[in-house]
Amino acid sequence: PVYVPRDPHEKAMQRALIQYRDPANYELVKEALLREGRQDLIGFGEKCLIPPRKIEKAAKPMAARGRTRVPPGNNEKTGKETRKWKHSKKKY
Repeated sequence: PVYVPRDPHEKAMQRALIQYRDPANYELVKEALLREGRQDLIGFGEKCLIPPRKIEKAAKPMAARGRTRVPPGNNEKTGKETRKWKHSKKKY
């Protein structure tokens, strides 16, 4: 007999395993492999399905990334004021 999942989440995991190369399915594939005890298929080996994910660091604040916000009306490169557009109101 062939096992047929009834739960929508289980069906999604089964579909994700078939489409394991799609990065959007990474979390479902990892969950399915861990649930079935197949940690051996997570890694960089030849027979591994998915690579382990890097631990993401917290995002740095804007100032620490080297980008600062330019106040409106000033152009950093030229020192001139930028053009302020006036939107005309169309009457129909």
